[in-house]
This record gives sequence, C-alpha cells and structure tokens, in this order.
Amino acid sequence: MYIAYLTTECSPVVVEKAQHVVSLDVKTITMAVFRLLFYPSDSFSITAQASLGPLISFKQQTIQSQPFSLSQTILANASTDLHLPQSCFTPDSVMELTHELLGLNTLYDLRTKVVTALSWSNVQEMFENTITIGVLFKVPTIGVQPTLIEFNYRIQ
Repeated sequence: MYIAYLTTECSPVVVEKAQHVVSLDVKTITMAVFRLLFYPSDSFSITAQASLGPLISFKQQTIQSQPFSLSQTILANASTDLHLPQSCFTPDSVMELTHELLGLNTLYDLRTKVVTALSWSNVQEMFENTITIGVLFKVPTIGVQPTLIEFNYRIQ
C-alpha cells in the first residue's frame, strides 16, 4: 500500500550513439591542487599553473601504465571507423591533424567552451569518488566517430 506517490521531471540524458572512450589512468591529487587547477572560483575553469602542468598534460598521461598519445589515438580511431589503413590518408591531412593535436600540451591549451560543469559546492560532495573531466574530440570527416578522452582524478 502506497502512503505517497511522487514524481518529478528531470533533465534528459543525451546518448551519443557511437563514440570512442579513452579513459586515462587515475591521478591522485590533493583537494587544494584540484581546486587550484579547475575551480579558482565556484565555477569550473581550467587555470594555467605551469608547475602543475603534468596533471593536465596530454603528453604525460598513461592508459594501463602505457604512454598515451593523443594524435596516435585520434588517427587510429579514424582508421578503425573508416575501415582503412592510415596509409590511405593523404600525407597533408595527417600532418595537419597531427600538428594540431601535438599543439595541445595541456587541457588549458584547448581554448574551448565548457559545455557543462558542476559548481564547486556540488563537486565537494563527490570527493569519495573518482572525478572525471571529459574532452570530446570531433574530427569533421564523415564516418569518423568522436573520441572522448577522460582525465580521471582521485582526491586525497
């Protein structure tokens, strides 16, 4: 027997039908460092802290303790999606994409808008979990699915 029945409308969850997900190894950092990097105020914002660059660097990340390469990952995913070996890609397009991706040293270099982010007050309640910052790379070639790179942090 019900004693109450409540309902509420929630925001919809949008599902990307196909995308590659690359989850980087977890980095353990302090709450103070996490806040310095991502929450200089109550709103999410990536700050340029040269001494903390390795924590947000694409080039210093690993996957299952193996070195991560952003350009190799994006090119490999494109090759898989198009069912073509990378040798079929034109040299100039590979060089242009590689040059663009190698120019991204850290998350700060993205110069992109934040699509959505929780406020600092909301994030503080989640510190017992691994916290993830996702970066979606879209290659504008028909048939190539986006690649989501997940930066994972454990707050100590």
